[in-house]
Amino acid sequence: MNNNINDINVAWPKIKRSSKMIYDRGGFYNQPRLRIQKDGWIITATIISSINSKLITTDYTSIRAVYIPCVPYKLSIDSEGMFTYNSGEDNLEKVVTGFNDFDRLFDIYSSDINITKTFLKDYKIKNGISQITDVHIKMPVKPFVFENYKNNEQILCYESKGIILNPNDIYKIMLSLIKILNILYNNKIIDKPKILSGTSL
Repeated sequence: MNNNINDINVAWPKIKRSSKMIYDRGGFYNQPRLRIQKDGWIITATIISSINSKLITTDYTSIRAVYIPCVPYKLSIDSEGMFTYNSGEDNLEKVVTGFNDFDRLFDIYSSDINITKTFLKDYKIKNGISQITDVHIKMPVKPFVFENYKNNEQILCYESKGIILNPNDIYKIMLSLIKILNILYNNKIIDKPKILSGTSL
């Protein structure tokens, strides 16, 4: 994806009314963002940038959701080769879903293999995750220093390298994340945030 960040101001406002996504500028950086509120969750998409030691800037599309943990649960899903993940850091186990194409594309680690397999059996979830290359999904992730979360709130984060310009692609990813959150909620792994303030991004 070689899209320019300035293109977002043209593309993102062209969201389908039926999606019920909201486009605005806000958060700490006053950046363009897309938000959706559904089933008691609020999901926010925005663009973040990082600069390496050679002063090369890389843009990422970041899609985040706030939740409250009920039991310790950790998840890491990475496009193969995007990150080098050390599962020993969090005592996570490698997950093999049994769907060969998906397992070939992603390295999956989790603290609960069974519940992870439960939501990765869902075709729409797998399709939403795998439609974009260079993907990193992790829960929980640490909030940015300027994010002031309370009540033990934690974050599910989806990141892809580059700018996802089509808001409909972002919408599909958001729906996949909501399905994951609902399955974890129904299995009493997580709870919904008390106040739907959403991420400050």
